[in-house]
Amino acid sequence: MSIIQAITTMDLILRFMTTNLFSKQMLEHIIAAIFIFGAILTVVPFELGISKITSNYAVQIMFAYLILGVLFLFIRRQRLVFISFFCCGALCLFLKKNSNATIMFPKKHKSTALKVACVNTSDTDGNYKSLVDDLKKLDADLISIQEVTPDWVSVLEAGLSEVFPYSKSVVRIDFFGQAVFSKYPLEEVDTFHYKDIPNIIGKVRPKGSRNPILFVSSHTAPSFESRSFYEDLKRHLNTITDNVKNYNGGKIALGTFNTVEWSAEIQDFRYQLQLNNSRRNSNPFTEIPYDHIFYSEDLECTNFTKVYSSNSDVSAIGIQGTYQFKSDEEIEKTVQ
Repeated sequence: MSIIQAITTMDLILRFMTTNLFSKQMLEHIIAAIFIFGAILTVVPFELGISKITSNYAVQIMFAYLILGVLFLFIRRQRLVFISFFCCGALCLFLKKNSNATIMFPKKHKSTALKVACVNTSDTDGNYKSLVDDLKKLDADLISIQEVTPDWVSVLEAGLSEVFPYSKSVVRIDFFGQAVFSKYPLEEVDTFHYKDIPNIIGKVRPKGSRNPILFVSSHTAPSFESRSFYEDLKRHLNTITDNVKNYNGGKIALGTFNTVEWSAEIQDFRYQLQLNNSRRNSNPFTEIPYDHIFYSEDLECTNFTKVYSSNSDVSAIGIQGTYQFKSDEEIEKTVQ
């Protein structure tokens, strides 16, 4: 359907409804109420299943309001134009607030950077050798690998040990298995659990750095878009918070969180630990990102990219970010 056909069809529908069902003013009030209610349902963290579902598609809903606003503009429905653009703007501000607000990456300075990647084996084509080769070529210092099963762990440890000599694995037959591989020694590495779900925590000291960075790698339960899932997710994130909050240095939380970065649960998690979001953008029409890397206020993210398999440059198998401690000048600006 062309744009002109869509505009004509919408105009005919509205004319039919105002002629046979409602008055023009009443119909516009009904549509405006539906639009505003939809925006509120997406932005406000109601404990309702439908609110959680609409929140996942906030970007798509924002574009829908924009398109509808343009269509209403062509058919001269000024009140609906205003309501559509208002809802679109509200969602835009909501999404921007919960993404990385900086337009440009900070400049790299002389301090040693830590390059961190998060990869999920379920996003690969199951080719063990291909993934190992891709990870060895990856310019990363620390890699968190999600959904590590007994079949995967032996291949990963044998293939990556030369490049990443330090590792910690928690192997499971389900999707909660994890492994962390590092070029630098892992300090105070340990595992804590939420219920029976493991989380790997430890510290890594970048080469030339006096201060270590604490990391925690997690994989939450998969989403079933139910109220119980989000309650369980919140308790899992609170468990992570309890194990991390007393550390005063740089912190990085990464893994598969099975919810979008602007969800109420992630917002609360980030607020409790004062974490920033590494991701600045994503394609709303091809992906709903559930993998995230969050970092503390005393760090800067100087680069963030997707990780692709050598067998495909279409679907990503993970994400990667570069982090450095803030310079003295940046710390002074933050204090001021």
